[in-house]
Amino acid sequence: MELADSGELVKRIVKMRQALLPPYCRDEDDSQRTPEQYIEFYRAHGREPLAATRGFLDALSKFESHRASTEAIALLLDARRRFIAHFPFCRDELTPHGEADPYEALAVRGYTDATTMFWTVWACNEYEQLLTELLSRLDAST
Repeated sequence: MELADSGELVKRIVKMRQALLPPYCRDEDDSQRTPEQYIEFYRAHGREPLAATRGFLDALSKFESHRASTEAIALLLDARRRFIAHFPFCRDELTPHGEADPYEALAVRGYTDATTMFWTVWACNEYEQLLTELLSRLDAST
């Protein structure tokens, strides 16, 4: 497996970055990062980004089915934090878990729009597929 093959997958991930970033998440890439920097990030984080993506997708699905449930909202916010923590070159702009944050309600509201939800889920599913392939290639190269 060549680095160039992985680099092509990373380029596809970078193209869809903006569709993946949750509300109140700061993008710290600004098209300045190289595919090699992304590959290094994914190597350093192992399978955690994939687990966080799957958890985020599960939370989005539960939230979509039970929008009024405080449990579904809490699950969505926790999964969102974990997803951001394991997504390259971004940071969460909400306060750390456990502190009251008036912006959490606004972040959740971002997922109540059906179009936004559709594109978020679509982008996360695409990312999950690309990430699975990338991690498999990185595993095979070590």
